Amino acid sequence: FFRIHGMSSWDHCGNLLKKRHLNWYKHFFTIKQHDLYYFSKDTDSVPKYRINLYGAHVTNIDRLQFSVKGPSLPKDKFILKASAEEEKNQWIQVLQDAIQRAPQPSD
Repeated sequence: FFRIHGMSSWDHCGNLLKKRHLNWYKHFFTIKQHDLYYFSKDTDSVPKYRINLYGAHVTNIDRLQFSVKGPSLPKDKFILKASAEEEKNQWIQVLQDAIQRAPQPSD
């Protein structure tokens, strides 16, 4: 499919913690154009999910946490956690930009 290490083609990428039930799990996320790619780890060559961000919403939760909700997301919502507030703010901005660019998916 593609290699992660060609990161110059990504609009934004990095590790975030993703909440599942009561626990946090580290995953690698990338954004390219209007899609969010979610990998189990940064060495994986195939994403676990490719998510079109059309109709998605990003919500700030606290200093480090934010959520991404949308019709194309598995389980309807991701709760994510950055390692620093500045990193969280960068992710929120890049996601909002990608959402604005996202075309409606074709069936």
